Parts: sequence; structure tokens; C-alpha cells
Amino acid sequence: MLQKENKIDVNNLKYMHQPRYDNIHSFIKNKYLEINQNVVFNYFQNDNKILKIFNSFNYVEEKFLSKTTLNSILKATTHVTRYSNLFSTSESNYLSYCLDNSLFSDALSLRNIYLHGASKHFSDEDHRINYLRILNCMLIIIANINDELIYKIDTLEKIETNN
Repeated sequence: MLQKENKIDVNNLKYMHQPRYDNIHSFIKNKYLEINQNVVFNYFQNDNKILKIFNSFNYVEEKFLSKTTLNSILKATTHVTRYSNLFSTSESNYLSYCLDNSLFSDALSLRNIYLHGASKHFSDEDHRINYLRILNCMLIIIANINDELIYKIDTLEKIETNN
């Protein structure tokens, strides 16, 4: 709601369905650059810098790439996806797996379990582990919202400085 209307009407929140994590838009244009791991090795096998960037994940936030590196990736292959969502594909899949069962039939769906009172059979250790998983999800959400707010504040400050 904030991204589309520049405000959040709290009264409307109770009527909304839970948003899909992969469908929450970002203020940041082309926030993520995603590339298939096989493409990275095929096109950039001699470029250690790019291989290191995509060593663990198939995506990167574009803000961490120099213009030279970004341009070399975009020129070398068309197998690149750029998108502007609050969460990367990996993050949104992880959140969906942990919190609900909208994408994965074998998901933990902790949000659903605790929201609907189906956690009565959990041991204390199960509750502790689930608590840590939920905290991890909260950290991902808070970190991404923080990035968005910092970007928005910086953008507004630049506009005010130019006026």
C-alpha cells in the first residue's frame, strides 16, 4: 500500500489477504540481478570477480555492482533477469516456506500453524526452534524494509537539495 499509494490505511489492512512475498514491489528500480549459475560459469569462467559474486547465490543487489561489472554482465549474456521486488526470489521462497504453504506443499507454514492454534502438540524444543526461525524471517523482512526506507529518504533528500 505504501509503494502504490504513498500511505498505509491501517483500516484496510484487516480486509487484505496476506501478500505473496514475491509480489511486494520495491521502490528501487532493478533492485536485483539474477542469473542462472550455469550461465555464470559458461560466460564468465575466466572472470574471477564475477565468479566470486555469484559463487553462493544466483542473484545480487545491483547496488553492490560497479557500473563496469554490471555492464560486462549485461553485454555478455541475455540470460539475466532484473527485477524490483522487496525480496529476492530466494528470500521470498524462504519466507513462504517458513511462514505459509502457498508455494510449497511440504512447507513449515509456521504462521498458519500458530495463527490457527495447531501448535499444541509441539514440545518446548520445537517451540524454541520455531521461534528462532520466525526471528530469522523477521530479520529478513526488517532488513529489506530498512533498505527501502533508506533509499526513499535518500531520494527525497536529493529532490529537496535540487529544489
